[in-house]
Amino acid sequence: METQPSKLSESVQRVHRNIAYQPHILNQYEEDSPVAKKIIYYLQNQFDRDLFGFIHLDIHSFAKETGMDRGALAKLHPSPYQKRIKNLSEDQIIELKKRGDYFQTVFENALYRITHQRIEYYVKDDTDPINEIKIRRLFDFFDETRIVVNKHQRNKKTYWIKPSLFFVNTLKNYTLMNPKKYFLLSKRKVNQTADLYIYLNYVKQTLIYKNQTSFPVHKNLIIKILNCPEFSRDRKKNETIDLYLKEIQAQAPELGLIYAWKPNLNNPMFKDYCIISFNNIDRTKDWMYDANKKEERTIHFFGQHLSYRLLTAMKEAHPNVDLADFDIKDIYTEWLSSPKDFDIKIKAYQDTYYDLWKSNAPEKYPIYYFNHYCHLSGEFAKRTI
Repeated sequence: METQPSKLSESVQRVHRNIAYQPHILNQYEEDSPVAKKIIYYLQNQFDRDLFGFIHLDIHSFAKETGMDRGALAKLHPSPYQKRIKNLSEDQIIELKKRGDYFQTVFENALYRITHQRIEYYVKDDTDPINEIKIRRLFDFFDETRIVVNKHQRNKKTYWIKPSLFFVNTLKNYTLMNPKKYFLLSKRKVNQTADLYIYLNYVKQTLIYKNQTSFPVHKNLIIKILNCPEFSRDRKKNETIDLYLKEIQAQAPELGLIYAWKPNLNNPMFKDYCIISFNNIDRTKDWMYDANKKEERTIHFFGQHLSYRLLTAMKEAHPNVDLADFDIKDIYTEWLSSPKDFDIKIKAYQDTYYDLWKSNAPEKYPIYYFNHYCHLSGEFAKRTI
C-alpha cells in the first residue's frame, strides 16, 4: 500500500502550530540550532510528502534542498552532544565508532541532539481564560535516530529516524509555510529572519481562521523571536524590526506582508505595537486554508496518521522487524495486505479515528477502509464484516 498522496503543493508544508507561535524555542539547541532547525523543517516537509520518504534521511538530499554546504555538515563537531551528556571516555568513543553508533559530525550531532534533548514550551490553560495561565510542557521530535548503511547503494551512509507522536501530530495542529522561502531566508546575513517568517505565517493563518484583518504584536515579542540582544535605546528596537520585516517583504512578496507602528497613547514618541496585516488573504484560495474544507483535510490527515500508527503496531507485534531496513516499505505493504494481526489493524484504525473526530468509528468503517486501500483478501473481509 502506498501512503495516500499529499494534497499539499510543492510550495507549502506544515509546521507544528506551537513551534510557529514561538519559533525561538528551538534556540534551546544553542550553537547547534541553525542546523537543527533546518533538519526539523526539512523532515516535516518530507513527512508531508510520504511517510516512508521521511524515515531515511540522506545528507546529500538535505544539503541540496536546504542550500547548506555538505562539506561543512560532514566536518567533525568540536564538542559532540553525545560525548558531553554521556561523559564518554576515549575507550567508549572508540567502541561506539566501531559499532557505527557515534554521532560525531556537525550533521550527526544535530540529529543526536534533536533526538535526546527535550524542548520546553508553554501553552495557554484553556480552563482559566481570565488569568491566562501558561502551562509548561516538554516535547521531543524523534524517538530514535540511527546511523545505517545502505548496501543497495554502495554502502552509502544514511540516517534512520523514528518520529515522535508530537511530530506526527503536526498533521492536525499546524501552520503553513513555504519551505523554500524559509531556507532562503535562513541563509541571509540578517540572522533569525527565517524564524520571524514562520511566525508571520502563523499570524496570517490566525487572521484567516478568525476572519480578522490585522494583528497587533508587541515589539518585545518580535525581538525575542529574532534572538536580538537588549538595546539601550527603545528606538533601536523599532529600527531593527523594520530591517527584518523589510527583508521578508523583499524575499517573500507572496506573503503579502503589510505593517505599521502604533504610537503609545500616553507617549506618541514610543511605538510599542507593530500592527501586522496582509494584502492577499483569501479563505477560499487554497485547500489548506479554506474553512469549508475542514472535513476533507481531516480525512486526508487521517490516512497519514493511520499509516504511522499501523507501522508502529506492526513493529510492536513483530519485534524482529527492523524499521530501519531499507525494504521496510515492501515489508509493511505485505503485512498490511495480509489477514495477519486483524485485531491490531482494527484497533489502529479505531484509535486514529477517535483521535481525529473524538467519536468511535462505526463498526464497518475499518472494513471498508482496508478493503479499499489495502486490497485485503476475502478471508480477512469475511472475518471482519
